[in-house]
Amino acid sequence: MPWKSIKPRTRISGHPLSQKGIRWVKSRLDHCFKHHACSNGLNKLLPARILSFKRSHEGEISIKLVEKPNESGRYAVLSHCWGSQLSFTTMTNNLSDMMQGIPWTELPRTFQDAIRYCLELGIFYLWIDALCILQDDKNDWQIESAKMADIYQNSYISLAATSSDSTTTGCFPKHAPPTNLSIRNNPLLSRGWVFQERVLAPRILHFCNQELVWECGEQTCFECGTLTKDGDRLPALSGLAERMAPFLGKYLTGLWDKSLLRDLTW
Repeated sequence: MPWKSIKPRTRISGHPLSQKGIRWVKSRLDHCFKHHACSNGLNKLLPARILSFKRSHEGEISIKLVEKPNESGRYAVLSHCWGSQLSFTTMTNNLSDMMQGIPWTELPRTFQDAIRYCLELGIFYLWIDALCILQDDKNDWQIESAKMADIYQNSYISLAATSSDSTTTGCFPKHAPPTNLSIRNNPLLSRGWVFQERVLAPRILHFCNQELVWECGEQTCFECGTLTKDGDRLPALSGLAERMAPFLGKYLTGLWDKSLLRDLTW
């Protein structure tokens, strides 16, 4: 059978933090910056308030909220579902404590996962709405939320906890049946804000049920190798058609010359 000559889809890494998964994401980043028009430069103006973190030689991660007016750098943003209740936020009465340092164990799992992933990518700043906007200060919320378009547009990458329905479930859900980027299978995509985030962010890494999904201005691809952008489908199919040509004849934009008359009558 000619179909036996087609190789199976790429085996996925098994976990986003695996070395294979990290290499795949880094390769996507490198390709985007070298070949895509959606590249917006490495260092952009940092949000006025942002999380800063580092890992010690012993492996301990220290985090604090910092204010960086008029400073530039490379940062990520987190796109996530709050869930029914989010107890860990920045308020006027704990802002000073948050700027002194945030205990790792107090962070919700989704925030922990995002910080760990940033460190693997060599990113040391992360913007999270719940922590970088004062949630009980209406004036601060209005000022900072008005900047969200710029914050997402200037980000190096958006980390999307696409298959998680709250901050307690984490960015990396347990293995489940494969999903695509549909609202039904991915709670995050039902959020009203996420449409703006997906349009504005130059690059998005979706953490889905069983694999990573890359989305940028010019390409969407799954870790298993599936291409979903219209601009990528024809080149991908033409490569497959070339492999099948010895068996089925010349490829004629969706049909084969050896069976052209029969195919036209289907």
